[in-house]
Amino acid sequence: MADEWNITKPVDHTLISDLPGEHRSRKEDTKTVIEKEHRTLGDDNSGGEHKQGSAISYFLPTASSPTLRPDGSTALTVDDAGRLWWDTTTSELKVLVSISPITWVVIDAHLLASANIWANVQTFSEIPVFTKGIAANDTYVEGRNEAGDGNVDLIKAGKNEADDTEVAILPDGVRTATDALATEDTAVANVATVDAKIASVKFNDWETTVTKTSAVPTSETDEISSTLAATDLWVIANCYNTGTSSMRCNFKGYTDAANPPTTIRGRMSLWGDGQTIAGASGSFTMFVKKGDYYKITAIGQSSYVADVDRTYDRISVGN
Repeated sequence: MADEWNITKPVDHTLISDLPGEHRSRKEDTKTVIEKEHRTLGDDNSGGEHKQGSAISYFLPTASSPTLRPDGSTALTVDDAGRLWWDTTTSELKVLVSISPITWVVIDAHLLASANIWANVQTFSEIPVFTKGIAANDTYVEGRNEAGDGNVDLIKAGKNEADDTEVAILPDGVRTATDALATEDTAVANVATVDAKIASVKFNDWETTVTKTSAVPTSETDEISSTLAATDLWVIANCYNTGTSSMRCNFKGYTDAANPPTTIRGRMSLWGDGQTIAGASGSFTMFVKKGDYYKITAIGQSSYVADVDRTYDRISVGN
């Protein structure tokens, strides 16, 4: 009936003979309402437990953090600890853990199992993502070993011994999945990578860059113009008087980060003072850092600039 829950019924002058029917009707109505979300009521106070899926948590935005019971008027008390709330603003499930003040805590990976450890093997239909699980200080995160009968240390938080900065620490004996060489500067290098790097630090083939047999210029002139070093390298300058005339000439090697370089790193002189110095020779060797520039210049004194063989060789180191 439409007014079955009208609290004014039955009226005071209802016949006594009608009361049993009213009573039975109310019991039936109550049973129908309760069994919508509770198990069937039975004799000896049986039934009444919640059916699966019958509980409804609070479903409110952060700004409306629950403070009242579901009746909408009674304030939450310590007896309400454990109530659940889905925060529609942050999409997080929270549990009530304290009343003074009211405190809702996000249910995260810590509550998935006791002491953060699953017993035996857990199977997931999809890849689980734990966004707030935090391992205790100086404790390794572990993974199941290949045999399935123990755990393997994976990584933990610790400190750098050199300066006490916070770092991630891998256990001793860690390895990469394959012997593929590391290609990024920040990648973890395996033994194969280290071996390859050591093998790459070697002297490459000789390269003659400039050979001249001519009179030396009387003003300082580039024999090798400013050049960028693509690798670490050695530059070797050799000069030899092939004639019988006296000569006065100087050679300089420059290298630094500037273009052109201005810092002298090597030099030599052939200086005759008017005497015949046929067959006189000299050389210097200059190291050039990768990324720096280098050049070699020559200058001779007028009347003493006979033909001089100049050979400038270089040999690169590594790559």
